[in-house]
Amino acid sequence: PDGGDTSDGTLRTLRDRRRRPRWRAARLAAPHPEDTHGDHRAVSSFVQLAASVCSTQLEDKPTVLGYLVHYRGYPVDFAENADGTISMGAGGADIWGTSDEFRFAYKQLSGDGSITVRVDSVVRSDGWAKAGVMIRQNTNATAMNAGIFVTPDNGISFQDRPTAGADSVNTAVAGLVAPHWVKLIRTGNVFTAQYS
Repeated sequence: PDGGDTSDGTLRTLRDRRRRPRWRAARLAAPHPEDTHGDHRAVSSFVQLAASVCSTQLEDKPTVLGYLVHYRGYPVDFAENADGTISMGAGGADIWGTSDEFRFAYKQLSGDGSITVRVDSVVRSDGWAKAGVMIRQNTNATAMNAGIFVTPDNGISFQDRPTAGADSVNTAVAGLVAPHWVKLIRTGNVFTAQYS
């Protein structure tokens, strides 16, 4: 309750025959230790610690089963890894139509420029799930944009929304899946997409 170490109290409760329930926990379920959500990580650490302490001092040693937790709308955090790769969970309805709903990380671009990434994998939450690069007018859901994406079922797709609030259009090259390099180049108001 006060954020302190409660493993001793937990162990006393488990060892005290007067308070111990008639059942014994053979398996404990906890969020996976690599779950990136802060609350899940804390619960996992506590369960792992309690099981470790209990297994050294109790006859019945519980097995800890880890599971990954994902809630729709609360994807795994953005992570920039030591080797330079980026891991990011997906979220939102789609990048399509007249309005987009998706998870992204961005940097400001003024004038001409390009962005290149290697898409190593795309989890197939949908055949049109997308991972890639995009240049947007702003972060509004209906913003003009151009992007190139790798999908699990529909190849590599160049898509754009030519004016704010307009329908998105796309050109896809079927039969391609991750891993692939994708690049988006802006020269004035002309956007060029490349893949390799």
